[in-house]
Amino acid sequence: MQTKQQNWFFGKQGRRIIGGSVLAIGLFGLLLGPVGVLGGSKNLYVDKDNHGREDGSKDHPYRTIDRALHRAKSGTRVFVAGGRYKENIILPKDVKLVGGKNKDDVIIEGSDAKPTVTMRNDSEIQKVTIKGGRHGIRVEENAEAKIIRVTIKDSRRDGIHIDRGTLNKKDEVYIEKTEIKNSRLAGIFSEKRSVVILDTDILRNGDGLDLTAGVKAWIKDTRLNDNRGSGLKLVLDGASFWSRDLSVRRNGREGAEINAYGAHGTIGFREAAFIDNGRYGIAKVIRGQGGEVALRAVTLTTVRLEGNRNGAVSAPLWVQTTK
Repeated sequence: MQTKQQNWFFGKQGRRIIGGSVLAIGLFGLLLGPVGVLGGSKNLYVDKDNHGREDGSKDHPYRTIDRALHRAKSGTRVFVAGGRYKENIILPKDVKLVGGKNKDDVIIEGSDAKPTVTMRNDSEIQKVTIKGGRHGIRVEENAEAKIIRVTIKDSRRDGIHIDRGTLNKKDEVYIEKTEIKNSRLAGIFSEKRSVVILDTDILRNGDGLDLTAGVKAWIKDTRLNDNRGSGLKLVLDGASFWSRDLSVRRNGREGAEINAYGAHGTIGFREAAFIDNGRYGIAKVIRGQGGEVALRAVTLTTVRLEGNRNGAVSAPLWVQTTK
């Protein structure tokens, strides 16, 4: 349910003050100072079409997201009115950015030199479209972050790039109801970290989901389709990867490529469909001594494997390489 602030701002409705309360409110405002974080409010507002005074209030919003974020304090919510904002922004610690009713009401379009959005610890972004940038979103090292109802497209490298962190929940990256498409490299790339992905579409990227060694991941009700490389690229070593209800279809290479260097890990697919991929549905790749034994920890439960050009699940494939 939307807050009163959201309902006001998304419609850009005018203020309505009843009877003699105008004077009282005016005097109260003088005592508190400008509306915003300094006045005790946890909300700031942005509207690119504001041509008057700017103080971050509903009536005088900032014209750029960056300006609002520079004035945001811990616990601030930044509400952005509809429009296209050509900015690269950094979400500070414990700040939440909220767009419009629909994801495409607010478009943040970044330059290719750096990420369109950089997320710091305890930050959250909702209901926006992110376009371009070196990465669409970069989550900084050890930063807990939430990405909800966001579209990320046309990134020069990864759609979402997650720097390493601990496996504790306090460093978890949570992604829900998000669409990531047309990234030149991976839709989502993560170094060692705890990652949760729910009800998300990862479409037409280089690879869909690319996880390095040691990632702890839970993925549910997610579609990894039509990527030019593999739907999933996973490293078994140190992994704790569990999934349910995945659709992995029509990817140019493997549905899932599982790489084993020899260390123990666990990877499990439950109620997944690997269909019409360009090579194997699931390819098991040995890249070091002990990899063949380690691959026994890959489990498949109620998995459909149909129409994959080279077959359903490969025999162990030896590749001489180093990490």
